[in-house]
Amino acid sequence: MADLTIYGRPGCQACALTIRKAKELGLDFDYVNVDTDIAASAQLIAAGHRTLPLVSTQTDEWTGFRPDLLDRLGAARARR
Repeated sequence: MADLTIYGRPGCQACALTIRKAKELGLDFDYVNVDTDIAASAQLIAAGHRTLPLVSTQTDEWTGFRPDLLDRLGAARARR
């Protein structure tokens, strides 16, 4: 099971930074391209999300590049 899901789109700088940071921390993640996954895009819009990336974990979600929250996930994963 993935640690998180990153919803983003090509050309999004914050999305690229989030993906890079997740990789650096060794987090297992699924990436959803909202430009090609129309159903996922519609769900995000219906839920009121307008900013990318949207990062979703089992217990939390946030938008934008949040290295502090990714660091917490990385630390929690390291403790497992």
